[in-house]
Amino acid sequence: MGIGLISYMLFVTLGSAINPTGGNFAQALETASITFIAFFALTVIIPFFLLSIYVGVSLTNLAFNKTTVGDHAFNCKQEVLPMVKIIFVNSILVLITLGIYMPWAKVNITRYTVSKLSIAVEGSLDSIIADEEKNISSTGQGLAEAFDISI
Repeated sequence: MGIGLISYMLFVTLGSAINPTGGNFAQALETASITFIAFFALTVIIPFFLLSIYVGVSLTNLAFNKTTVGDHAFNCKQEVLPMVKIIFVNSILVLITLGIYMPWAKVNITRYTVSKLSIAVEGSLDSIIADEEKNISSTGQGLAEAFDISI
């Protein structure tokens, strides 16, 4: 916060010092404000936007790549630039539609994630179901009988 205020004051001072309009302070302040907003967007907002997408993609890849079910392993190969494009387009459309596009935006991101997700199968997938059927607890069977639910 302090660095932002100092840099803003610097832009105001420089704007009034280099102002070609002959020293009109209001125009210098306006020029400095526009310059500061552009500078702030280029040096803070855009890198933060890109870094947050990079971290999100990296964590998603890491989480899926470390997930196994029995001997079966997941592989996720999301890339940063396609995700930047998806999130940028989704953000613009959500702003234009005042939030109505939000469900479609979530579907777009999920669709991309699922398209980059695969599973490395070792043996048969039926072994997962067979292993879980062995682990049915008596509590679960008792509750199912109590509520008359067929399993």
